[in-house]
Amino acid sequence: MSSYSSLSSDDDDFSEDDKEEEEVWNPTELIDAIRSASTDDERLHLKTLLLEKFLDQNHPFFSSKMQEFFAEKGVTESFLGFVTRLTNEPVVQNDGLTVPVSRPAASQDDPGMHRSFKVMELFIRPQNGFYAMIGNNLSTVLHELFKIAQSNSIGSFAHFNKIMDQLLSRAPTDVTQVLVGENLVWHLLDHVYERSVADTLFACMCPSFSTPHAALHFYKSLVRHKVVERLGERIHGNGQQHALAAADFLIRVIDRLCNFDPAAVFFQHLAESQLIHDLFATALTDNVDVVPPQQLKACAAVLKELILNSAEPARPNTTHHLKQVSAALVTQGRKHIADLCKYFVAAHGNKKESPVQYSSYVVKRPFGLHRFMMLEFFTALVCSDAANVLPTLPVDIWRVLSSWFLEYTHNTLFQAQFYRLFQAALHELHEPTLMTLLKKYRLLTELIRHYREVPFTDARGHIILICNSLRFRADMQAPSGFLRHYLLSHDAWKAFLPILKDETRKHTRRPLECGRPEADEGVELGSEYARRLGFDGLPESEPEPAVAVVTPKTAGCKKKKKKKKKVKSRLSLSADGADDAEDDSGDEEEEGSSSDYSSMSSSGRVDSPALPHTNGVAKEAWVHDLRQQVENVANA
Repeated sequence: MSSYSSLSSDDDDFSEDDKEEEEVWNPTELIDAIRSASTDDERLHLKTLLLEKFLDQNHPFFSSKMQEFFAEKGVTESFLGFVTRLTNEPVVQNDGLTVPVSRPAASQDDPGMHRSFKVMELFIRPQNGFYAMIGNNLSTVLHELFKIAQSNSIGSFAHFNKIMDQLLSRAPTDVTQVLVGENLVWHLLDHVYERSVADTLFACMCPSFSTPHAALHFYKSLVRHKVVERLGERIHGNGQQHALAAADFLIRVIDRLCNFDPAAVFFQHLAESQLIHDLFATALTDNVDVVPPQQLKACAAVLKELILNSAEPARPNTTHHLKQVSAALVTQGRKHIADLCKYFVAAHGNKKESPVQYSSYVVKRPFGLHRFMMLEFFTALVCSDAANVLPTLPVDIWRVLSSWFLEYTHNTLFQAQFYRLFQAALHELHEPTLMTLLKKYRLLTELIRHYREVPFTDARGHIILICNSLRFRADMQAPSGFLRHYLLSHDAWKAFLPILKDETRKHTRRPLECGRPEADEGVELGSEYARRLGFDGLPESEPEPAVAVVTPKTAGCKKKKKKKKKVKSRLSLSADGADDAEDDSGDEEEEGSSSDYSSMSSSGRVDSPALPHTNGVAKEAWVHDLRQQVENVANA
């Protein structure tokens, strides 16, 4: 083992108070007694007595005599035993699981806790020669410190965390090499529910490195030691009591390393591992007798964070390594999309939950954190590739989601997720989904009824957003678009439209500024408000109507008797305009007559003008001209 000279670089000098105290307490007598002891038990007892006297001082002084004493075999282990505080109590068993002995809280009356604090203080405020002694025995020191993870230890994890912070800050490469290479760090995973242990583990997995090569070597070693599998087992494995704490720790590590280039091998291994599949299998389990609710929430939390963080942009001059995890996540998500929908449908039909009374309203069935996190994941999965995912969704999922919107009217978190799903269907203009929601389940009718009839509801804001998004998407369609036809034939919508626009103006109107009047930014397509909702396109135009080319009949044919012209015109107008007029004229021209296109109107044919590309007055004029031409032909 190398001497780790970096550990001894910042030792403090002796103070005058320490020199005065050295004169009061002299360890020479006890050191001589230890060396002359005849039995190992007597020697161990005297070592313990000497170290207790050393730590019971107000300012423990690391003198030259103590440095010589610490260099002897077994002294460092005994010294660090004041931190780990191993007991002779038997290991507690609970349903076959090893449970650590309860650790005492910090107390001034506990001499053991006081001595543990003094050891920690020596690491934080070291004296000359202290870290030189630690550096020469670094492997021994770390092995002794990590005995605190044993089930018969009652040591303070807070003191342990402070000591590890000092070691990692002084020699991160050397310390992490011992911790990972000798499999020490994984002993702490069983105590990840302790905040101090989680911080220590986080510092061990995300240390600072002197060179990128050292960082790359470290993360390759993590992959070799199957860190992903070890963490995953603590989250989705059978009988894990602290799955939420393990999930929170994994999320912290991923968030820290996702923009760190040397950690790319870690994320590549995460994408190729079985973790994502196992998380899906556990999160979609609906039997709480098999999987505890806390474990369900833990699996859902990891899935949600993975897919949401993978959508975030990378920091400048870095690569977002969660992108490679996102591809595997979306692939697995598509395989489980049917299971996700079945889970939501089953949750909707579950009548076992009892109502919950809140301060001003009652919820018939609580929505639940696990269901909401799975819904967040489902929403992110759909929005990541709406064009391919929307066609695979069963019809029942929209029945469940639309009914939840009106059932959980005070759950604005759910309403936001439903709005994102509805926006995805609108932007993709997925007609089967929109027609299912609007016609089969009458979503728009129910939203308008709820807005008008329920005075105290938190859903009003999202109802306005949904209705405005629907209005803008319909305005972007051509006059023959199905959304336009649906809204123009919807009586409740036409009555609600002025109210919707007035409410939208109230929310978008800018306040008074320096005496200027309030500014109305507009609430129609093309306004800033429409662009903020994601609709800044132009209205689509109808395709140019095809004009039939009629050629004059050639001479040399027999003349036929002229028949009385019978003109039958038909004008079919759509809800927001007029379609092409059809003329079923039965007239026939004389043989050999020559006529050009300018004379076609006199023979019963109508040259309809091109459909204008704009709306409003121009369209009405086009319809009027078309009707006039039809009447002229009928009266000819």
